[in-house]
Amino acid sequence: MEGDIHGKTLNVVMLLPFKADSNISFSDDSNGARRLNGVTDFYLGSLMALDSIKKKGLSVNVKVFDTKKSDFVVNNILNTYDFEQTDLVLAPITFNQFKQVTTRLEKYNIPIISPVSTKDCSVLGMSNSIQSTPTKAVIENKMLDYILENVTSQNIVLIANEIIPNKQDNTLKIELIKSKLLKHDSIKNVDVIRMKDGYLDRELIKESIKEDKENWVILTSKGKEITSNTIENLAVFPITHKITLFSLIQPENINTTEKAYVLKSEYLNRLGFQYPVSSYIDNESNSVLDFSNKYRIKYNSSPTNLSYKGFDVMYDSLIRLANFNEKDMAFGSGSTVRLINQFKYKQNITKSFSNHGVFIVRYSDYKLEKVQ
Repeated sequence: MEGDIHGKTLNVVMLLPFKADSNISFSDDSNGARRLNGVTDFYLGSLMALDSIKKKGLSVNVKVFDTKKSDFVVNNILNTYDFEQTDLVLAPITFNQFKQVTTRLEKYNIPIISPVSTKDCSVLGMSNSIQSTPTKAVIENKMLDYILENVTSQNIVLIANEIIPNKQDNTLKIELIKSKLLKHDSIKNVDVIRMKDGYLDRELIKESIKEDKENWVILTSKGKEITSNTIENLAVFPITHKITLFSLIQPENINTTEKAYVLKSEYLNRLGFQYPVSSYIDNESNSVLDFSNKYRIKYNSSPTNLSYKGFDVMYDSLIRLANFNEKDMAFGSGSTVRLINQFKYKQNITKSFSNHGVFIVRYSDYKLEKVQ
């Protein structure tokens, strides 16, 4: 989707809360490394994108505002700046301020990018809303669809949180998942095992796991306790039991340093653990290595996920708009994969767009690999 963008010009406005976090610092620490917070990481990544895209002949005029995470400041910017010639706005990080910006600027039909929020922006009903990060519902549905596309005759077991009185119950969600699975021709039964008093009943798991069939166990929650309990219970089955573990959402303790919840790599590998992610870093990719090296040289710091996100969102959005003058054509023009993010926008009933670009990863040979 690169197209011929030479000689074209786009006007971009960035609204980011630089001074909202007291931890922001560009001073060298004792090791001489720069300390960058998330907002700054995103911003520096987006500047790298501007450098790259200008080399392709696209001229980009950028106006950057510090919102200080203040509704008053955002409102003042909206009242005083003339957005009429603006082609793209990267909006505030917070959901409420994103609503504030999309509402005020809808009359201009300018695409307003929500850069990192996973809250469903389509509920705002604003046609100019572009959600660049997949929502939790999108991610879970993608993983469930992936399971249904690949299931044949496996024994299916769902692992769910316990039902706690007077708290929001997830029974309906579990029943909907179970119902969707049972609609598949090859799935005749789905066992549901719930946590109780913070633990899974090992005997119930033994009853559900079949020795003469391949077992697919599906985690329906990302909590640390349920993830650790499930993996520890499944990984101790004899090697004769064929068990694959899936999760509908990335578990909270995948990268945790909390000793009680650290997941053993041999267990993850043994279970071929698979789950969905909104971004995937291939450290052997030439484009990732090139970006990482340039980023270190320029900023004296290693890029974070938000640095990559800043690059990907800015680069992808500008390429789309440079190729298609009209918003609906630009963001409805197909799927792209950038450094670590996939952009597969789908239009909602409100005419806004949501990103459905999700990767599926699994543990194999003691490393995480992308399978879709």
